[in-house]
Amino acid sequence: MTMVRACGLLGVARSSVYRHLAGGRVSTLTIPQADRNYPNRLTAAEQAAIVARLNQEDVADLSIREAYYTLLDQGEYLCSLATMHRVMRQAGQSGDRRRCNTNGTALPRVKPVLVADAPRQVWCWDITDLPGPWPATVQAVHDARPLLPPGRRSPRRTPRIP
Repeated sequence: MTMVRACGLLGVARSSVYRHLAGGRVSTLTIPQADRNYPNRLTAAEQAAIVARLNQEDVADLSIREAYYTLLDQGEYLCSLATMHRVMRQAGQSGDRRRCNTNGTALPRVKPVLVADAPRQVWCWDITDLPGPWPATVQAVHDARPLLPPGRRSPRRTPRIP
């Protein structure tokens, strides 16, 4: 019986059988990959220079991608975009970089207030989808009405008789 047929009958991958027959190889590396010394790895000073440049006034409010391309447009190349993301993530600055959202607090939002002193100054509108006459069709109903000033009532409509 061939190895292909035997593995097919047992439902085992041939690569697993061959790996088992060859004996498991144990890696002799004891240093984790993140801690290994690569010759092209950025030094701590280079990483600090990248963080300092991205925190300068002209690119501080931009996302990392926008800052990368802005610096390229200015003729500055610090590192690749992936490296820039990795360095900023290690510095804890990979989230929202805008000044309005520092320390997790956003600027308070102001609720808009619309005031009408006379008719037809402020309009309200709505679009509603209603089932159409055929299956899988919809009809959009557009409705626009003026916001009436306080004390004014909308004109009464006669009720529909079924």
